[in-house]
Amino acid sequence: WGRQVRLLGNLDDPRFDDWLVSVDMSWSLFDGGRRRSQQVQIRSRQRQLDLQLADTDLKVVLEVEQARASYQTALARLQAVRQTRAAAQEARRVAEEVYQQGAALFAGVLDAQRREVQAEVEAVAAFFDAWQAAALLARAVGRLPHRAWGPAGWLVE
Repeated sequence: WGRQVRLLGNLDDPRFDDWLVSVDMSWSLFDGGRRRSQQVQIRSRQRQLDLQLADTDLKVVLEVEQARASYQTALARLQAVRQTRAAAQEARRVAEEVYQQGAALFAGVLDAQRREVQAEVEAVAAFFDAWQAAALLARAVGRLPHRAWGPAGWLVE
């Protein structure tokens, strides 16, 4: 409702009352395929996200499996190297006893000591590799860095 006047003196004259009522409606009969295109784009984007999620899941599983296999391999190597170290220690002990009895040369003792030191170095390297594999496995399964599994399988805090 309102008044439409040209002169200010006619502002309070009821003959110039004006009513305006309108109803606006709009139907889209043909939008040139825009809506269908948007629906297809949304479905395509949703499919892409689903595929990315599945790919990420597979990558996580692969990383965990690789880390687990690496950890088990490192533990097996550590156990083998420890046995080799024990054998080298025993070989050195035997070589020293044989030398003390005068049945062998000192070169045999030196060779046994060299093999023992080499086995000890390999044991330290294997232990470090096992710790590193344990840290990678802990990271792969989402454990915090201060909570990791050690080479012997026990929890380190």
